[in-house]
Amino acid sequence: MSYMYLYLTVLLISLGQIAQKLAARELRLGKGLRVALISLTGSPHFWLALLALGFGLVSWLLALVELDVSRAYPILGASFVVTTILSALILKEHVGRNCWIGVALISVGVALMVSS
Repeated sequence: MSYMYLYLTVLLISLGQIAQKLAARELRLGKGLRVALISLTGSPHFWLALLALGFGLVSWLLALVELDVSRAYPILGASFVVTTILSALILKEHVGRNCWIGVALISVGVALMVSS
């Protein structure tokens, strides 16, 4: 069950990052910090980011009930992989060749951590 919470944490962290980027696109910075912060309160992406990251924290804590942090934390590296893929698919960001090589290396590292 702990690994399920760990993988859920990875997914929630990644979704939170995408939602933060979408919220950042909606910011109105030209009228000052106060107006920009107030504009966030009307952004559904901002609230989605808060929810995803908040539930991610809860999921992380539930994973740590049974897993050592030395084993669980490196697996969170999978969030780099998931976030990169979601960035390309949802945000239509360009992900270069070297980035994909890094994603592959991280994936191998996470697989090694899970199998040990």
